[in-house]
Amino acid sequence: MLVFYDRPPGISGASLESWEAVEEGILAGAAVSDVPVMVAATLPELLDDASAWAFCEAGVPAIAGLRTGIAVAAALAAPLPDAARLRAMAAACRPRVESRWLAEHEAKALLRARGVPVVGGRLALNEDEAVAAFHELAAPVALKVSSPSMRHKTAAGAIALDVRDEPGVREAFHRLANGSPGETRGLTPLVLVEQMAAPGVEIFVAVRTDAVVPVLVVGRGGIHVEALDDVAIVPLPADVRRIERALETLRAPVPGGAAAIAAQIAGAADGLELLECNPVLIHRDGAVVVDATAKEVAT
Repeated sequence: MLVFYDRPPGISGASLESWEAVEEGILAGAAVSDVPVMVAATLPELLDDASAWAFCEAGVPAIAGLRTGIAVAAALAAPLPDAARLRAMAAACRPRVESRWLAEHEAKALLRARGVPVVGGRLALNEDEAVAAFHELAAPVALKVSSPSMRHKTAAGAIALDVRDEPGVREAFHRLANGSPGETRGLTPLVLVEQMAAPGVEIFVAVRTDAVVPVLVVGRGGIHVEALDDVAIVPLPADVRRIERALETLRAPVPGGAAAIAAQIAGAADGLELLECNPVLIHRDGAVVVDATAKEVAT
């Protein structure tokens, strides 16, 4: 029960006696109430220190301010946290340790090995291998530099999309392999040849284990991540239903199936400090990771 108590400051005489009687009545009612009682003033200055202390000594929380009072009442009325979940979150925490970035093909191989759907692709060390991968995969394809130090391929011009023929593959491989030697300390960069994914809704999924507790972050993906600034943050571990409830808070809704693929990605992050998949494409046939970045905990 939330009781509003707006005692004017600086009163005396009969007015003071009347408000003292109100205070006594609230305390007497709280003592016999079957439900918890708290007191709140609509404005902070309408709850004097002496009255607030008297309420608190009697076990009646006293809150200065209407908005704060309503927020506290809602928090007190909420179900108690799941103790087992809190213990699981605490168990998942670990001290910060040394870590290393993975190249994209390494990150995707890890995801694939752990059952997460990833676009089909092959690593190419030269033009002929890139052409062989093109013929093995269904055209069109994308070619991209795969290096631990290359995490912003579009900005660096380290990607070629929608390549549809062998000459295009050779030209793209030559450009990528010779375009950014600084990224690989003078070595010829590895080039990843991948199928172009079927169109779908782009979402962003990331797992961080270097925060206060491990967290899953989900929102609209691709170019929308920074533009919308709208993500759901879920402490881990978390099941699909808990992730679904978190996704319901997003201003920009994500499609059905987002919680399931997010849970899969979270489950694949063991041994990683960071796992970021953007975009993950969701379409009527399921979901697939298109781009992935990962930072592995050193062993």
